Amino acid sequence: TLVEQFPLASILMPCSQSDLNNICQVPVLYESSRNVFMAHVAKHNPLAQCDKQSVKLLFSGDNCYLSPSYSNNKTLPSWLY
Repeated sequence: TLVEQFPLASILMPCSQSDLNNICQVPVLYESSRNVFMAHVAKHNPLAQCDKQSVKLLFSGDNCYLSPSYSNNKTLPSWLY
């Protein structure tokens, strides 16, 4: 349900040059009949070179920016997750 309602995923893919990950944000669909996630990226995107490699998908729920003027509380974060 989360993926259907909020399909924008942060895709973390291994980076061969370091211990860090490359991150790419793209909409991802889940096809339950085949139990696979599907996404489309440009052929020059590093993610396109990760064929048959494991990647991690990070989906987030509803979020929005909160202006500091929204509240008198000065400790309010600028982003509501």
